Amino acid sequence: MKIRSIVKPILILGQNYKLDDLLRDNELLMVCADDFNDEDCDRHLAAAETEVLLISEEKKLRKRIFYILVESMQNISRHKATVHVATDGSKPILLIGKHERKPYILTANPIKSSKIDELQERIDLINRTGVGELRQLYRETLNNSEVNEVGGVNLGLIDIARKAGGQMQYGFEKIDEEHSYFILKINIDVEV
Repeated sequence: MKIRSIVKPILILGQNYKLDDLLRDNELLMVCADDFNDEDCDRHLAAAETEVLLISEEKKLRKRIFYILVESMQNISRHKATVHVATDGSKPILLIGKHERKPYILTANPIKSSKIDELQERIDLINRTGVGELRQLYRETLNNSEVNEVGGVNLGLIDIARKAGGQMQYGFEKIDEEHSYFILKINIDVEV
C-alpha cells in the first residue's frame, strides 16, 4: 500500500476521532485504504479472515464480526461516490480493531454530500431502535422499501446493527463542494 493513499483518510479520521487516542488505546488489527472494487474486497476479506480469528476463540462471535465486515465492505463498494476522483487521497478506508478487548470495524469513504441527510436520519433511527426491535425495523424496511439505485433496499445498516448489537458512531467531513467523507464506527457487543 502506498503511504500517500492512507494520508488523507488518516487526517480526516484525526479530525473526527482523537487520533492519538485511537492509536494508543486501540489494538489495530488491520488497516486498508483501497478502492474496494470486487477484487479488492475479496483480497481484503481473505486477509481479514486471519485477523478475525485473532479477536476471539468463540466461533459465533467470529462469524458475526466477519458478517459485519462483509456488509461494511459492500457498503463501501456500493455507496462510494463513483464520480469522485481521489486526487486528494480520500480513498475508502477500513480498520479492524479492538478497544478494551471489544472489537470494532471503522469504515470511511467518499460519498455524495447530497446523501448526508438521508444517512444521518437512517443511522439515528437505527441507533434509537433497541436491539430487540431491529428485527421489526428490518421487516418493515423490507416490506415498504423500493429498490435503490444500487439494487438494494437499504437493509445493510440495519443488518450491521443487528449483528453488532450496539450503536453505530458516525461523522462526515467535507472533501469538496459535492463530496464528503462518511466515517462509520461499528462497535461490536461481544455479549450478544
